[in-house]
Amino acid sequence: MRKFSVIVPTFHSPDLITILIQTFEKFKPVDVENHFVVVENSDNESYKNSVMSLAENISWIQNPSAPDFTTGAGSIANGLGVVRGLEEIDDRFVFVAHCDVCVTSEEFFKELFKKRDEGYRLIGTSRDNTRASAVHISGLYVDIDLLKEVDIMPLYEGHYPNASMVLDVGDSLDVHCRENNLPVFCFSNTFNDESLIDSLSQPYKSFHVDRALDSDGNVMFMHLGRGVPKTFDVYNKPNRVYLSGWCQFYSEHLR
Repeated sequence: MRKFSVIVPTFHSPDLITILIQTFEKFKPVDVENHFVVVENSDNESYKNSVMSLAENISWIQNPSAPDFTTGAGSIANGLGVVRGLEEIDDRFVFVAHCDVCVTSEEFFKELFKKRDEGYRLIGTSRDNTRASAVHISGLYVDIDLLKEVDIMPLYEGHYPNASMVLDVGDSLDVHCRENNLPVFCFSNTFNDESLIDSLSQPYKSFHVDRALDSDGNVMFMHLGRGVPKTFDVYNKPNRVYLSGWCQFYSEHLR
């Protein structure tokens, strides 16, 4: 069996983390065993038991010292959650994810293992379109030694509340790799290249979230984006998929 380890920070997000775990479990190859480290960045234990019942290998970590995302410190909380979750990982690589992602194909695992075996130290599903254009921590597969070596916390310039973000959480991984000539790979995706949407088949073509593609151009992984704010109804922009739409797509096409 090949182990596939996942760290995912959450914040009062039962629907999101349920979809994540159930799709990772549904699409894993028969020779893969998932290990999920769920870091709840609060003292909320209300959905712990339901999450723990979703798969055999789940570690639940309560992380109440993380700042509340509603204070504007979501990146800091996410970084602290990843750092805390890393303590529970016994593997050479780990997939670090936001809680609002899902797997849509067995090829997701096959593609990541292939890139890992080819020698890539950092493998992303999308890049941030701002700052350092780094592979985004919403979904990246990274060498454990690299993750332990690099400070992944966000970097700010100036002083609160007027500080500006220089690097978001996890951006430093890509920056470090560039500075040290370490191999990095990022899959094609609709966030960085919207022209790819035209070639997608339904239902993915018209489902307007971030979609990462396998080497054959098929959707293998998706990221809702702003999942926690959408859960709390504090994010509202036109032409976006919200929590209800994410849950409906899962129920109709991925369950």
